[in-house]
Amino acid sequence: MMSARLICRVSRLLLPAVARLGGTVCSGCRGRRLGALAGVRTSSQGCLTDGAPERPWGPERTAIDERVEAASSVEELLLLSTSHGLSANYAAVLLLNIGRLSALRRSDPHLIITDTRFQNLLRAMDSQISMVWNGNLVGMLRSLLSLGLDTRNRFLRSVENEVRWRLRRLSFRTLVTLAEFYPRHAHTQEQRALLAELLKHVELRWTEITEPRSVVSLMVKLGHLSPTLMDRLEDKGLELAEGFTVEDMRKLAVTMAVQGRRSVPLLRALSYHFMQKHQELRTGLLLDMAFAYGKLNFQQTQVFQRLTAELLPRVPELSPTEVVNCAKSFAYLKWLSLPLFEALAQYTLDNCERMTMVQLSNIILAFARLNYQPTASEVFFTKVHEKLSGSLGELEPFLLTDLVCALCVLHQVTDPYLSHVLAPSFTHSITGSRAKPGGVGG
Repeated sequence: MMSARLICRVSRLLLPAVARLGGTVCSGCRGRRLGALAGVRTSSQGCLTDGAPERPWGPERTAIDERVEAASSVEELLLLSTSHGLSANYAAVLLLNIGRLSALRRSDPHLIITDTRFQNLLRAMDSQISMVWNGNLVGMLRSLLSLGLDTRNRFLRSVENEVRWRLRRLSFRTLVTLAEFYPRHAHTQEQRALLAELLKHVELRWTEITEPRSVVSLMVKLGHLSPTLMDRLEDKGLELAEGFTVEDMRKLAVTMAVQGRRSVPLLRALSYHFMQKHQELRTGLLLDMAFAYGKLNFQQTQVFQRLTAELLPRVPELSPTEVVNCAKSFAYLKWLSLPLFEALAQYTLDNCERMTMVQLSNIILAFARLNYQPTASEVFFTKVHEKLSGSLGELEPFLLTDLVCALCVLHQVTDPYLSHVLAPSFTHSITGSRAKPGGVGG
């Protein structure tokens, strides 16, 4: 196989030279030389860019191509596998589409991978795996992993080894496709080695990123595995920030928040371009942006004003969990929007019975962090005390301690709370417990 690749490269170098010598070489000799080189090219089934199998130029569509595209079930694809003369590349195409349709139709993966026809496809593909095109190879790997093929399966290991051998030759788009799904499947030592190689190649080729979507995808999938790569992606994100959609901004901001990456230049760029998007924003996106800014403690007045203005009319439609997350995010930011928090207080008052003890406690902690007293303070706290005071023992000790401190800040603490936290048994549970403090904090 190596000799065939070498001949293929030599043929590419010699063809232009032969063409230039056309005036000095006799037509018969030139014809014989060109014929020999053409034979080499034909026998190698298409030369490769730096040795990597790519799609042959000008491929003719066949009946098999059309039947594969038209297939609507895994069974149809398995029937196609019984055709004679299927090449390794067509076997890979069938395997790729079997995985796709299996996920789409929610077929039983076990029945598929134990099917004799599926096993025959694996053997046909493996027999000439070096001739499978790059895109099909990566797509097939994704399908085999999604079908749950055993990590010790020799065909899966053969595909992974071939992918690892070709990493340097993959187009960057194909590399990104591989990066989008492979990290969550890298369990064995060999798979982790492939993942390490993938990280190295993405780090080396980060300048080839031209699409904002690729920046976001790589940050989400690989950023937490490599601080160096994350630095590069943040630089590239700053360069391509204008092309981010609001959904890209949400994913990027949340990823940075989860990883604790407080890149001020990138956050400023995201804030600016976020304000330029005048489309309607869904509630989940607004809450995620508030969470990210709160987690990173990044102050941006115009963004906060837009978030609160967009969220205010939607408060009655939120779930209790969303209300708590909203209150906590703005509490972390020390951003008090009176209309929004009045709406949150009213929501809590109206839905107190269906909110859990932990949710109510976190609402109080958020209010205390901002030193916010609802307009209907007496009615609000009377309702909250009715819910909380009889079940204080259900709260985790550190959360209860924070709750009592928060009530002290708000001048709403009562005897039942103080009696509970000052009891010797509670003090012992605090000093002897290894639990961590919960909630927003007082």
